[in-house]
This record gives sequence, structure tokens and C-alpha cells, in this order.
Amino acid sequence: MNIREATMDDLEIISRIHVDAWKNTYTGIVPKEYLDKMSYKLQREKWIKRLFTDNSANEKMFLLETESKITGFSSGHIIDENSACINTIYFARNAQRQGYGTALFHYTARQLNRNMIEVWCFEENENRAFYEKLGGVLGQRQQVRLGDKVLEEIQYVFYR
Repeated sequence: MNIREATMDDLEIISRIHVDAWKNTYTGIVPKEYLDKMSYKLQREKWIKRLFTDNSANEKMFLLETESKITGFSSGHIIDENSACINTIYFARNAQRQGYGTALFHYTARQLNRNMIEVWCFEENENRAFYEKLGGVLGQRQQVRLGDKVLEEIQYVFYR
């Protein structure tokens, strides 16, 4: 297992993992029309803009490789001198539930190097138990609109 910072050359496979993870994980949570509009090409363009063109949030992306193959990724940004946010953490389906998520989460948190790390996830996402097992404390709630549906998001907070 190897974890490193992502480059633009990695974005094609990262976009595939991202879109596939959304379609596998959020079916029944996120509106079908929203998921149907997702594509590898569009997601790659979003990541190029977000990380390399207009990175106003100074977001960093890290990827996890097993056997020299990218199997997952995370991204995060610093909020202020005390806090940071892990924005994404997704894996290819065949790399889930093997301990890689825990390793990548801790690596990302160390790289962000803040006393408090937050993560937001859909309340309906049963995989949020992952953050609970890592010791996340429930924080705030917010609503987000995706397509014609308003989803509840919950925050998990981790303290060093």
C-alpha cells in the first residue's frame, strides 16, 4: 500500500472511482436524475478546475495505491489555523472494507495538520458508521439540495 499526493495524470481513474462510488453508494438517497447526469469526463473536468485551475480553497488530494494501482482517494482543505475538512474519501468497490479507508483517513488528517478535522456526509448514508468507528463526534446539521431533493447532511468532528 502506498499513499501519495495526486497529480493531474491521476484524475481519469480518480474520476471513475468517484462516479462509480456515488452511483453504488447513493442510489436511493440521491435522485436518480442527478446520478444519471454524472460522467467520468464531467467529473474529471470538475477535479481539474477544483484542484489545478481555481483552487481557491487550497484543496489537496491524496490517493491510495495497492499493487501500483489506484484504488481510492481523499481530498481536504484547511479552514483556518485550528480546523480542516476532509471533503472526499472514496474507494473502488473491490478495495472497500479492507482497512484502506482508515489508513487514508489518518494520512489525510495528518497532512491537513489541524487540531480539529470535520467530515460531512449524508445522514441516510449507512457508511457513515465508518466515521463513528474512527471516533467522530456528531456536530452540526445542514441541508443540501441535489436536483429536486433536499438531503440532510451531518458533520463528524475529530479532535487531535
